[in-house]
Amino acid sequence: MDLSNLKYGAKLFKALLQISQEGVMVVDGLGYIRQTNPKALEILALAEKECVNHHFFEIFNFDQGSRMAISLTEDRKEHPLMISTKKARRIRLVFSVQNIPPEEDLPGATLVTFREQVLLPQRKSAVANTSAPHTFSSIIMASSAMKEVVRISQIAARTASSILIYGESGTGKELVAQSIHNASSRSFGPFIALNCGAIPQGLMESELFGYEGGTFTGARATGHAGKFELADGGTIFLDEIGDMPLNLQVILLRVLQSHEITRLGGKDPKQVDVRVIAATNVSLQDRIKAKAFRSDLYYRLNVFPIRLPSLRERIEDIELLSEYFIQQSGRPCGRGHLKLEGATLRALKSYAWPGNIRELENALEWAVNMAPGDTIGVSDLPEHIKQALLTPEHEEDLSGPEQEILPEEMEKELIRAALQHNAGNISEASKTLNINRRSLYRKMEQYGIDITDFRKEADRNGGTK
Repeated sequence: MDLSNLKYGAKLFKALLQISQEGVMVVDGLGYIRQTNPKALEILALAEKECVNHHFFEIFNFDQGSRMAISLTEDRKEHPLMISTKKARRIRLVFSVQNIPPEEDLPGATLVTFREQVLLPQRKSAVANTSAPHTFSSIIMASSAMKEVVRISQIAARTASSILIYGESGTGKELVAQSIHNASSRSFGPFIALNCGAIPQGLMESELFGYEGGTFTGARATGHAGKFELADGGTIFLDEIGDMPLNLQVILLRVLQSHEITRLGGKDPKQVDVRVIAATNVSLQDRIKAKAFRSDLYYRLNVFPIRLPSLRERIEDIELLSEYFIQQSGRPCGRGHLKLEGATLRALKSYAWPGNIRELENALEWAVNMAPGDTIGVSDLPEHIKQALLTPEHEEDLSGPEQEILPEEMEKELIRAALQHNAGNISEASKTLNINRRSLYRKMEQYGIDITDFRKEADRNGGTK
C-alpha cells in the first residue's frame, strides 16, 4: 500500500489504524517515534508512553551492527531481522520502511511497518533437531586458557561478525559455537551444524543451498531447503571448513557478501539472515599455500578468530572434567559415585591426550566399567594409555616443571597395575607394558615390587593367568 500521499497527522494515523495485522510507526526526521498503532504496542509489549516520543533505536536494539540494522532513510520491503526490545525481549520481525517526503508545510517522515515472523509448521519439523543445548555455563573449566576463550567468545556473541574457531579434534569447537549462538540475539533462531568433511562432494552444494524440484534424478518434486535456508534467522556452524571443495568456497564467499542463496536448479535468489561460525582442525594458511583454500574466503571468515587449547594445554581442567565424565557415564549403571585414586589422577594429567576431551571421556567411560571397587585405579585405565605413559618419549615429556609427578613414581604405579591386571604373570605384564621380561624384572627390583604379592592376591580371587 502506497501511503506517501497521506498527510503526516490525524489523517495518516487514522489510515494506519486500519492495518490491524501489522505494527505501524511514524518516525520523524530525527528518528523519534511520533505515532504508533495498538498492534505495534502489542508486539513490543509496551505501553504507548514507553514508545511514543522515544527514539526508534532505543525501542529497537538490532545488536548486530549497522550492516544488519534497518535504515530509516532507505525504503525496504519485507526485510526479516532479529531485535531485542526495550524490555529485553528477543523477537524476529519482518520490517518494511517507506519514506514520506515533506509536502507544503508538513515535515517528512518515515513509515515503519512490522510483523512477527512465525516459522511454518513444516519448517519447524525440518529444524526440530537443530537446537543448541549448550551455553557458556556448560563449559567445565578452571584453567586460565579456557577462561580467556570464554571471555573472547562472549564478546564475539555480541557482534554480527563471522567467527573462525581453531582447535584440534575433540577440543569442543561445537560446544563453543553453540554457546556463542545462545548468548547472541539469534538464540531464538535455529542452530544448524554441518560437517564439511562428512558430506560427499557431489552432494555438498544441494546440502548447503538446497535444490528445486526436478533438478536431478531422485530429487523431491517439491524441492528441498538447504542448510542456509534452515538456518535463516539463526546460526550455521560449518565444521571442518578446510575440507570444503574449492568450487563451493566460491559460492560460500558470494553468500557471505550478498546474504543471498540460490537453490541448485533455481533462478531466483533468496535473501537469508544467517550468522556463520566456521571451525577447523587444520591450518588454513597451509591449505591456502597448497591452493586448496581460497585466501579471500579465509579473510571473510577469520573476522573473529578463536583458538581452543588442547587438553594438554589445560591440565588444570582434567580433574573437573574427569569428575563430570565419571558421573555422566556412571549414573545409568549406578556407578556415578566412583572416585579417582590419586595415582590415577596424576596419570591422567601426565598423559598427552592426542584425542583431547573426547578421548578423556571415552577413557573414563571404560574405567567406570572396569573398576572393581569404589575407586578408579591406574590399572582400570585403557591399555593404550598405560603403555603410552611408559614410553621413553613420555618420560621426556614428564621432565617439565609443570608436571605433578616424577617419572619413577608413575612407572612404579603402572608396573604394579600391569602385574595386578595380569595376576602376577610376568610374560603377560611385559606385553601390557610393552617392555621385555628382563627390563621388567630389573624395574621390579629397582622399585622393590614383590611378584608373590600379586600371585597370592590372584589365588585368593580364583587363580592366576
